[in-house]
Amino acid sequence: MPEKNIVILGGGQAAANAIKAIRNLDQSCQVTLVSEEISLPYERPPLSKKCITGEKTLESCIFFDQEFYDSHNIELHLDRKVELVDFHNHQLLIDKQAPIAFDQLLIATGSKNRVLEIDGLASEQIHYLRTMAESQTIVNQAKTGNRVLIVGGGFIGMELAASLRSL
Repeated sequence: MPEKNIVILGGGQAAANAIKAIRNLDQSCQVTLVSEEISLPYERPPLSKKCITGEKTLESCIFFDQEFYDSHNIELHLDRKVELVDFHNHQLLIDKQAPIAFDQLLIATGSKNRVLEIDGLASEQIHYLRTMAESQTIVNQAKTGNRVLIVGGGFIGMELAASLRSL
């Protein structure tokens, strides 16, 4: 039985790099990954450009394949939502299942999109870009639509605008 259990929350680059670093330092501890994503941890930057234009597949954005997690004894809980983190008792509850005990917890969930309510638009007409699923939805909608409004003039917004224009 492993001496300690390290639980990592998140499904992006920080989570993937943490798993690799932990395994480089300690091959015997239990490592558990909990992510709301349905896929293995993946890089997000291509979602606004290369995945939109088709230069890169969503699957190619995944950092490590399933065999890596299996061979490194990483316990995966994908498509799971954390309901409660009990720091006092060192455990967390996911989707009302049995609690997962942890000795150390790394929260690597990243940021969340700000949800906007826009008068006159149904919620299914508003899309956010943070996940693989959202990227695919945007591509599918862009192929059938002829107008897009991008809110935000930051790097991701500009990259998305350029990528959509090339479709």
